Amino acid sequence: MASKTICNAPACGQVSRKLASVQSTRSLKISHPSFTLRRSVHRFGQTVVRAGLDSIPGFSSGLKGGPQITRGGNVIKPEDVVLESEAGVDYEPLRDALAAGEFQEADDITRALLIELAGEGARERGWVYFTEVKSISVKDMKTMDDLWRAYSGGKFGFSVQKSIWQQCSKRWPKFFKRINWVQGEQNFYRKWPGEFIYSMDAEKGHLPLTNALRGTELIQAIFKHPAFAEPEKPPRPGAAKGGFDSTSL
Repeated sequence: MASKTICNAPACGQVSRKLASVQSTRSLKISHPSFTLRRSVHRFGQTVVRAGLDSIPGFSSGLKGGPQITRGGNVIKPEDVVLESEAGVDYEPLRDALAAGEFQEADDITRALLIELAGEGARERGWVYFTEVKSISVKDMKTMDDLWRAYSGGKFGFSVQKSIWQQCSKRWPKFFKRINWVQGEQNFYRKWPGEFIYSMDAEKGHLPLTNALRGTELIQAIFKHPAFAEPEKPPRPGAAKGGFDSTSL
């Protein structure tokens, strides 16, 4: 759900004690999230994800090797996702929650990570301004997105949401309806955590959540992040720079 908030990354990347001690209050509206991380997000270095697919409720690993995601023609399996972070953030708690099919916990952790990565201001206020999104490193954004995509079989993730948004001609009402962030005949926006679906039964792109109650600046800033930039298309063979393309004649 999108709001004017998100995250910035600390120079030496440790998740603040303040975040680790905050209690998860799922009765609060998504616009004012509060979460508890089962374990601290305090580790440095890189770790390779190693977890099975069958632990995800409601998802069958019918494909050989489990869920796969594709980026640039390369197939990525959960065990191939490297937990990289320029901020020194530990992504094991997010990986473990996703591997266990605990999507609501994974959503809480993702939001907390965005707050941590967005910088001191975001950590102090407990949420992220849309202008702070650009300060999150490409490496950290991709790690979070790769984890979501890998452990949902390509169903969830920021890049998945961006693709759907583009398919909806970047029309927010159509996009929100497509990913089931609205309900009822009047398409009222879902506000409370309990109104969302935290399982593989959810619509494609339903997770992770981004606060959109106060506007779409935040989620749009995420979609425009360099981590999700469209790759440049190579020039067509025979296309002459500044001239005619003989292949099209």
